[in-house]
Amino acid sequence: MKVLFLTLNTHGGMNHYISQLVNAISKKEDVVVIAPVGLERDNFRKDIRIIELELGTVIRKVILNTIIFTRPIKIFKNYL
Repeated sequence: MKVLFLTLNTHGGMNHYISQLVNAISKKEDVVVIAPVGLERDNFRKDIRIIELELGTVIRKVILNTIIFTRPIKIFKNYL
């Protein structure tokens, strides 16, 4: 099974939490992480697929970037 995680944080406590969760799940499942550019990759295992996109780190930027027609297509194209 493929599991997709979407995070809007690139640093700090949430990045640490999501990396530990993803690391644990990736031992049994195929995991993909979609995150904003600048994600601290050192916290993630090397076999985890990370897709960095210009999502923005605040809700306003996320909404604007997902309205751009090509961004959601790029997300799903990379995941599938």
